[in-house]
Amino acid sequence: MESDTQSALLRRYYDLRTYLGIDLLELDRAYMQTPRILQEAGELSAEADATEMTARHTYDIIKAEAGARIRSVLVAGKEPSEARIDKLLPLEPEVQDARVAHDKARYEAQICQILYRSLDTQSRILGKASDMVMGGYVSPSAAYARDQRHSDIRRAQVEADAQTREKERHGISRPTD
Repeated sequence: MESDTQSALLRRYYDLRTYLGIDLLELDRAYMQTPRILQEAGELSAEADATEMTARHTYDIIKAEAGARIRSVLVAGKEPSEARIDKLLPLEPEVQDARVAHDKARYEAQICQILYRSLDTQSRILGKASDMVMGGYVSPSAAYARDQRHSDIRRAQVEADAQTREKERHGISRPTD
């Protein structure tokens, strides 16, 4: 989803998002980086919130100015009704542009807040994982062995699937129960 028109907030979001996930074999690196990354995510979220509030304020001002412009045009010698003004406001190009800018800012603020909450949760989980390592419940070699077992199981599944496909291709059917 990255593009040349992407905002600076989204580029920073994508950079910070790469830190999600805990690798038990690299707990020490994660433990050292997490506070800095969490702070950066918090600052990004605050900046995105400020941008959203500014966009909302700008949207409200542009709506008010457009409403005043619509009110100044007399229809049959009378000021237009509020219902008519409410119907015409969304059709004004400036209002549409401001609404799109506000929607984009709101989206960016929401994903930045979610990223911060995710990293905060990960930080707490990392603390628990560190406590488990320090308490002797989990060792790096056990984590490595677990990862190795999972990769061995996955490799065996892939090989079995390949053999099954090969047999089916040659006309040997699977045994049925």
